[in-house]
Amino acid sequence: MKHRIVIRCEGRSLRDFALKQQISKCITAALAHQGVNTPCEINVLVTDDEGIRAINNAYRKIDKATDVLSFPMFELTAGQLPASWEAYKDPDTGPDSRPLSSATAPGARSGI
Repeated sequence: MKHRIVIRCEGRSLRDFALKQQISKCITAALAHQGVNTPCEINVLVTDDEGIRAINNAYRKIDKATDVLSFPMFELTAGQLPASWEAYKDPDTGPDSRPLSSATAPGARSGI
């Protein structure tokens, strides 16, 4: 299965190459472990407190740094399946092939 994993490091150092390799391996292993067999794209930005604070301020109107930001491609409500999945089909990859019962909103599995 070919997934697109895009990793950008704002620091620009020689360590970034090794970091990108490790992050990519972890993401690939997680996708395989979860049985994700639909091509997907995952974007990762490695930044510092100043960078994450700017992103928080621009997208969430929160003027502080946080540990992690996650922006889902689609907004779902935890515990509720949509009436139709048509709006969630990606024209490049098609519908998610997992059963509807396994689909959850971001954070639902972690209890957020």
